[in-house]
Amino acid sequence: MAPAGSASRVELQPVWLLHRRDYRDSSQILEALSCDHGRIGLVARGVRRANSRLRGVLEPFQPLLLSWSGRGELQTLTGAERQQTLPRLVGDALMAGFYLNELLLRLLARHDPHPDLFGHYTDAVHALSSTVRVAVAVRRFEWQLLEALGVAPDLLHEMDDGTRVQPGRWYRVDPEAGVCALAGPGPAVQDAPGEALLAIAGNDLDNADEQTLRQAGRVLRQLLEVRLDGRALKTRQVLMAMRRGSPGL
Repeated sequence: MAPAGSASRVELQPVWLLHRRDYRDSSQILEALSCDHGRIGLVARGVRRANSRLRGVLEPFQPLLLSWSGRGELQTLTGAERQQTLPRLVGDALMAGFYLNELLLRLLARHDPHPDLFGHYTDAVHALSSTVRVAVAVRRFEWQLLEALGVAPDLLHEMDDGTRVQPGRWYRVDPEAGVCALAGPGPAVQDAPGEALLAIAGNDLDNADEQTLRQAGRVLRQLLEVRLDGRALKTRQVLMAMRRGSPGL
């Protein structure tokens, strides 16, 4: 990364497009997740013109190679090409993809590299375009995002004495401190069975049943809401309106 304030030039960096919005008459502002430079903002000049060779390239959920130059928060896109073409996301998988993108836009600072998280996002997009259950792909990435940000609590051990979390027991989850055992099922939204906590932190979501996935989703929502500081996610609101009671997002 170039020193602060100096101009930089990046060539053919692996990137995923997170968001784009129209800018002036024919341009767009892009938000993207890059492998080596973290979240970046780019001005794509003239990309909305009918003769622009980039009109069909700059698509979300497709692996891209982007080049850019400049300095500051917004730099200038100088080139783009597809690495490969993945199947288009549709239905719940598409909504899940937009949800993951919104999480990254809300929680990642610009120019803060997270190469491991870039790999996790790549895995998530591939999972969403395959036969993997949508809820599994989403829950896994939510946890990986919390880990990458360094704010994931220990869900495998009780915070008081380090006792291993057990299936068949219930626990209360404190987003900052960790988990403590309960005498039985708790009434609070931050209460969950050991099975859900073990599935999340033990990366065993593929084998989880629908009830455990719902419980895991509730835990992860609580953890993320603390980091979002009360800011509602548009994609979650849309999905909840569409699918009340669904084990999806």
